[in-house]
Amino acid sequence: HITKIPLSKAMDAASLAFSVAQTLLSALQLPELKEMISICGYESRLEELKGTVTRINAVLQDAEAQEELSRQHLDFVGKLKDAVYDADDLLDEFITRKRQQQIRDSSQGQVSRLVSPFKKLSLACKMSREIKKIREKLDGIASDASKFGFKRDYIQPRRRERKETCSYVHVETVIGRDVDERKIVDMLLDANAEGVVPVLSIVGMGGLGKTTLAQLVFNDKKIEKEFPMRLWVCVSDQYPNQWNVKSILANILRVTNEKDVDECGTLMEQVVQKLREKLERSKYLLVLDDVWNEDNFKWRALEEKLLGLGQRGSRIVVTTRSKNTAIAVGSKVIYELEGLSKEDSWRLFEAIVGRGQPIPHDLVDIGKDILKRCANVPLAIKVIGSLLCGQGKSKWESFQHHTLSEIRKGEDDVVPILMFSYHNLSSPLKSCFSYCAVFPKDFVIQKDMLIGLWMAQGYLEPSYEDQSMEDVGEEYFQILLQRCFFQDIRKGAYDEILSCKMHDLMHDVAQKVAGKEIVVVDSTTRSLDQQVQIRHIYFEGDPNDCADGFISSKAQIRTCFLGSYSHQFHFPMSMSMMLMKWMSLRALQLRSGKLG
Repeated sequence: HITKIPLSKAMDAASLAFSVAQTLLSALQLPELKEMISICGYESRLEELKGTVTRINAVLQDAEAQEELSRQHLDFVGKLKDAVYDADDLLDEFITRKRQQQIRDSSQGQVSRLVSPFKKLSLACKMSREIKKIREKLDGIASDASKFGFKRDYIQPRRRERKETCSYVHVETVIGRDVDERKIVDMLLDANAEGVVPVLSIVGMGGLGKTTLAQLVFNDKKIEKEFPMRLWVCVSDQYPNQWNVKSILANILRVTNEKDVDECGTLMEQVVQKLREKLERSKYLLVLDDVWNEDNFKWRALEEKLLGLGQRGSRIVVTTRSKNTAIAVGSKVIYELEGLSKEDSWRLFEAIVGRGQPIPHDLVDIGKDILKRCANVPLAIKVIGSLLCGQGKSKWESFQHHTLSEIRKGEDDVVPILMFSYHNLSSPLKSCFSYCAVFPKDFVIQKDMLIGLWMAQGYLEPSYEDQSMEDVGEEYFQILLQRCFFQDIRKGAYDEILSCKMHDLMHDVAQKVAGKEIVVVDSTTRSLDQQVQIRHIYFEGDPNDCADGFISSKAQIRTCFLGSYSHQFHFPMSMSMMLMKWMSLRALQLRSGKLG
């Protein structure tokens, strides 16, 4: 009997491993490595390692594309990831030694500089031998890929798509969006709106109810009266090659009740002409739901075909998770949708759980505690409410001790919905986002500190040769902010961003992707699994509360934060001993405490 692992978990494991492999590939491009390895004349070994890592990337892409993986498949991916980490740690160690040697050479006398070439040769030869060993290790594991049915040639992963939406909504089931609906309706009816066909964008993270709000507006009586032609098209172009102007126009044409639309056999000019015939005498409202395209050039290709169609006063509504998309489509108004109020969140929860009946008195406090995990997001409230409906008190109590990432329902589960945003990121951005799980929930993240941490972990990849790492980090931060991964920004005197927070549900996604590699230790943590490959750790409480020997045993630790523990504490080991053990340490932050 082979146990199959759910799709999302398989994707998480492969995505994280793929990100690590991408980081290793970037490390292999460093000039220090090439310089060191050339001393012994073994440049070919470095190239062979690059080739091996490239093939591993292809295997991991194939693993990420699988609909499900067995436990054995996941174990294989885990071994591959750990081996790639080991290779990355090794290269990091050699680069560090190289730079240390350069510092010593610059500060020492003539005799030391005469001895230095011999030290360089010794280090270079050792590096060459270790690179050969790690390549053989990676090759050994990767050679098993075919046994598990994985391909070692580059492939384009299959895309997971959100199901298509429509304009219908059961108004009676929607709670807490009356004010939002009225505001957007008033904006659309504003006769002074600028532009030939003004665009209004509804922006927010997954699960907030952007589509539901658009459906309410679409079916509003005032809107029905004002716009005789109302058109709803679900775009869902999560990936660049899905933005097809002709396909979108053909879908618009179909919802005008045009039956004879052969997208493949009809020329673009014919589609536009038919659309012109349908719309030229109408004042229309067009809703483009779930748009991801952030390229203004691609949007203009669609806009040019829509210009002049319909009477003056026609409107376009776009729903999207990205402010960059709203800017790209030239929105005159960007409506940033927020979570429900606490009162409306409870009303929705009661409606789902109680089905019109009051929640039993002994479950109210437990329910309100569970509701906090939903962070006022309607989709999360609906998922949890439907799972608790008809359940006894013991079931409710068990839910108090789980995050949403641990509670599964099916394809409409909230975390997979949010994961669409994660999987739309590039590999470096995936690494940057998942790393944020190292901070506790509701933590105020200083932007400059975060960029520095990304730099230390090697996650940043310049777009062009002279781009500074700080600029790359700023660019990555802005992308994650615009796509609603960050919120609650705080600005300085010159309007520069100083800090931000993560939405609780986005934190759950980051923790889910990072798995057991990132741990936040608090007062409730009594022990940590010695077998787990923890690489990033945040002590929200006293480190002395952890199991004895934990810190010294985790040689692969890359990040260690000591939070704002109210009392001074002594490390369980001396600082020098700790740093000797943690050869892979890249970031250490001390906020309080006394080093023994």
